[in-house]
Amino acid sequence: MRSPTKLLALSSALALACHGGPAEEPASPRDAPVNADEVGRQGAAKPLPELPPAIATCPIRKASATRIALTSVVHLADVAGVRWLVAHAGEGEAATPALVHIGADGELALTPLPFWSEDVARAGPTSLRLVDVAGKRWLAVDLADPDAPALGEPTPLPEVAENPKGIGADDRIAAFSRYFRDDARDAYIGETFVLDPASGRRLGAPAPWTAWDLICRGGRCFGLASPNSDPSARSLIEVRAEGVVVLQELGQWNCGGATSWERDGRWLLAWSEEAGLGLASLDLASAAVRVDALKEGGQCPGPRHLRHRGDDLLVISSGQDRLLTRTITPTLEVGETRPILGLSGREQVIAAVDDGLVVADFSSGRGMIHSPTDSRGIRRYYHVWDFDGRAGLLRASDAGWTLEDVIALPESGSEGDFSTGYRVHLLTRPGRAAALVIGDGSLGSFFLPLRQPCR
Repeated sequence: MRSPTKLLALSSALALACHGGPAEEPASPRDAPVNADEVGRQGAAKPLPELPPAIATCPIRKASATRIALTSVVHLADVAGVRWLVAHAGEGEAATPALVHIGADGELALTPLPFWSEDVARAGPTSLRLVDVAGKRWLAVDLADPDAPALGEPTPLPEVAENPKGIGADDRIAAFSRYFRDDARDAYIGETFVLDPASGRRLGAPAPWTAWDLICRGGRCFGLASPNSDPSARSLIEVRAEGVVVLQELGQWNCGGATSWERDGRWLLAWSEEAGLGLASLDLASAAVRVDALKEGGQCPGPRHLRHRGDDLLVISSGQDRLLTRTITPTLEVGETRPILGLSGREQVIAAVDDGLVVADFSSGRGMIHSPTDSRGIRRYYHVWDFDGRAGLLRASDAGWTLEDVIALPESGSEGDFSTGYRVHLLTRPGRAAALVIGDGSLGSFFLPLRQPCR
């Protein structure tokens, strides 16, 4: 077992590599995927449907992990309580792209895809558009029935190019933004434009903006964006064929990290600031904007959004590796603070079920070390890793979110060389939850069922 001193040194080196000094490409505040609820065709609010009866979940007491063949796993979207991922399924060169979710029987469910992509637009309450930038095409995916995902045929998208950022779409219009290095200017710049979703052709000239996040509803597209003239500034904009209209300037940002969601005909956003969060609500019918601030959390708290039983929750870092949640309404009214208790890992993945929040609480250390210098003065560098993790249910109590039904994740307590270790994902649907532990390179990957409907 590696000494604590070596592990601490590796962690510190990794932290410096991640956070110290200027990156070659500036960090973006894009935080995809976006969670959305229903909005009317013209952006007007529709009454929210009544919530179905809550499904109480119970732990699977004799849960055992199954070895699986998944790589390149990325979270795409949460749709009506179901978490969807994209991955390559299979071994080696035989691996093929697939949508991943948890089936009604609690088993891993895969839907073949014509291409792998993490570039996605929320085209409606249950529909996505996956964009294949290299192949200049996109694919409509309807997830209204989670047990029978409906895939269209890939259609041309000739105007897109590499390094996409925000992507938005509905049935009447689409928008695309990319962020790339302009060698002539020796700088990173952006361009944003609207598209005809039927032909995939651009409408009008690109605007000199980077839209980190985009939404299109009722034939209009809105974005969270930065102008090339001042890349550290942020604004809410409307993207049109004739150019960009600034709806609200949001000031300078010195922190990365933003999240957005849709509710009651509004687009809601939360972003990191140096002392808390910025908040905005954009009416999708009138384009009216309301902004506010929340002095909560540590420096650059990196918010995450979850929908839990009809409530929108912001998961916020409060400093010193602590997390909390605050509810937020479409009019930016913020509810009480609820701390998340009992966590010990350096990372957490969280997803909602009816009776609480499922959490994977883990530490996945990775770094590089080198061999002793040989007689030729050469050192050989290689990856090292360690992994420790558990999963459980966070249940609301008077004290906060309390952790219960804790189970060790597969490969917890392991370490090794020549790999970057393990990453963790959660799968949920009403009444069920499972964890994926995805190994890098020669390491295995595992599916662990966590919760099922109580009998």
